[in-house]
Amino acid sequence: VLIGPNHYNCGGRILTSSWGWQTPFGTVEADQEVVSRLLDTPLVKQDQKVFATEHSMGNLMPFIKYYLPEAKVVPIILHHDVTREEAGSLANMLSSLVDQGAVIVASVDFSHYLTREDAEKKDQETLETLRSKNLGRLFTMGNDYLDSPASIGTLIYSMEKLDINDFTLLDNTNSGILLGNDLIETTSYMTMVYVMDEK
Repeated sequence: VLIGPNHYNCGGRILTSSWGWQTPFGTVEADQEVVSRLLDTPLVKQDQKVFATEHSMGNLMPFIKYYLPEAKVVPIILHHDVTREEAGSLANMLSSLVDQGAVIVASVDFSHYLTREDAEKKDQETLETLRSKNLGRLFTMGNDYLDSPASIGTLIYSMEKLDINDFTLLDNTNSGILLGNDLIETTSYMTMVYVMDEK
């Protein structure tokens, strides 16, 4: 299940697609059964065209096809102003899929257009918000913190439903660090994982 921002805020508030995704390594197929189940609810709409230019989905599809060639994907993109209540309702649906072997991925960039130093400070605030699960604060954060509070909120709510309460931060960097340039406007990246207890 791949959740990300609807960068252009086109179409419905919560969108999915049943189309496959072309990559250099072949087509990533959508999980038609799960997409149909989502569309049976009033919360989720289908809009194939919006996904054609949405890089929160497209940028990850080649990696999915290369490393997990048999995987099917449930793509979901969210408007910027999707509410906590909507994210919670979506999480209720998605959390049940994990028991069936699914993985939920939030494809989100963090701070934007800041200096390296300012980006690092904002990222620390964001990490504290995530660790404390302060969803009220999360849903007020702007693009200088992250580009899709609703995507991260949906992920956190999904994990809470599964009684997975903590994440492990694997890496946190930004384009200023990666390019060795403290003067450019940056984008921040965080890689974190929630893992279900094997019991």
